[in-house]
Amino acid sequence: MRLATERAVPDLLKTQIKSYPKNRQSNRQNPEITSQAHQPTVLRSLQLVIDAGRTVRPLQYDGTHYSFMLPPHTKSVRVVSRASRPSDVIGPFVDDRRYLGVLVAKIVFVSDSQSYEITSHVQTETLDGWYGAEGESCAWTNGNATLPLCEHMTQGRMGLLLLEVLAGGPYLLSYPQADVRLSQSA
Repeated sequence: MRLATERAVPDLLKTQIKSYPKNRQSNRQNPEITSQAHQPTVLRSLQLVIDAGRTVRPLQYDGTHYSFMLPPHTKSVRVVSRASRPSDVIGPFVDDRRYLGVLVAKIVFVSDSQSYEITSHVQTETLDGWYGAEGESCAWTNGNATLPLCEHMTQGRMGLLLLEVLAGGPYLLSYPQADVRLSQSA
C-alpha cells in the first residue's frame, strides 16, 4: 500500500470526520476546542527594519504592491513579515518544512525621479533570509530577509522602496519558533 500525499486525500478524510454524528462523540470532552495559536491568518504584517534598527511600515498597499519611505543614508533593510511552515499550516501531507514569509518579485528603489531595479534577491542564493529563486523573477523570504541597497542608489537622499509581493501565508497566529528564526537570520 502506498502512502497518499496528495492534498485531496486528507481533505476528504477531514470532511468525513467533521460529518461524523455528534451523538457518537457525546462521551468525549469538547472536540471543537482549538487553540488560537493554531488558527491560520493571511495577514502578512510586512514591514522593513532599516540598518539603524527602526521599523518602517508601508505607506501604501494595493493588494500586491507595498511602498516604503526610506530615510537618507539607508544602506540595507530587512524585509520582515510573519512566517510559517506549509507543513504546519496546511497539513503534514505538504512536504515543505521551510519557514516561508512572502514571495517577492520586483523590487524598485525610486529617488529624485530616478528608479533602480534591485535584483539581488533573485541573483544571490546566499543572501541572508532568502530562499533560492522560484523561477527567475521571484524568491521567498524566511520572514526576516536582508536586502542591501547600493550606495549609488541612495546617495544620501530619501527614497521610496517598492516591493511586489506575489504570495504569502497562510500563517499561524502564534509563532512558537520566532526566536529560532530570528537568531538564524541575524
